[in-house]
Amino acid sequence: MPRITSAKTYAEFKHGRGADPQPHIAQFVFNDTLTGGTFRLRVNGEETADITFSDTEADLITAVDAALDALAGLDAGELAMTGTDLVDMTLTSNVNKFYRIESVSDAEALTGASTNDAHLTINTTQIGGDWIALSADMSEFSYEETSETTDVTGLSQLETEMLVVKSNASFNLSLYEANQDWSPQIYSGIEGRLRVFNEGKVVGKKYLEMEVLLETVSGTTPDHDVLEKELSGMRQGAWIAPPDSYWKGS
Repeated sequence: MPRITSAKTYAEFKHGRGADPQPHIAQFVFNDTLTGGTFRLRVNGEETADITFSDTEADLITAVDAALDALAGLDAGELAMTGTDLVDMTLTSNVNKFYRIESVSDAEALTGASTNDAHLTINTTQIGGDWIALSADMSEFSYEETSETTDVTGLSQLETEMLVVKSNASFNLSLYEANQDWSPQIYSGIEGRLRVFNEGKVVGKKYLEMEVLLETVSGTTPDHDVLEKELSGMRQGAWIAPPDSYWKGS
């Protein structure tokens, strides 16, 4: 029989849980006793100019949206804020993409707070994402499935008897460094879904699929050689599709 090679291996990754693409949603909680000052936001490593705070929600929304629209890495309206209460403002994407959104310097330039609560807290309530093809940038993929056992040998038994209590799976993924627009979005601690197709994304061919947690993201910069990024992590929960499942199409 012909040997299967990795020439046609296809891998894709999606931020967030679930198979369907979804927008990114972040909740902004401003201290409701703030009176003024400025703050900045960092989105996927790119920082806005100072944003002037206003306790009038409509003015605050306008200021935030204008600052985000000015970022080179975002299209106008790609991220937009809504809300009518300082402690429940929402920033939502209009595309299925992941965004790493954080306040700069813990918004220390905001003024007037009369409580010890944080000036600004940002909570990601839904991780956005769509399927990203990794195959063109992938150099190697490996996984390992292991089982944890417990000893259930009875007192009257002479031979050990073990019972499987847990199944684990870990993976390693090596990527060539390239000008991927999703590269800044990959970091340790992110959750997502991973699919790997042995012989291409073809109906009737084998593949595996799992929810994953990226535990380690590292990079190598060898002299006069290809730059690489290494991703490793663990399966979350049960297999969506165990190894050697057959792809039936989406």
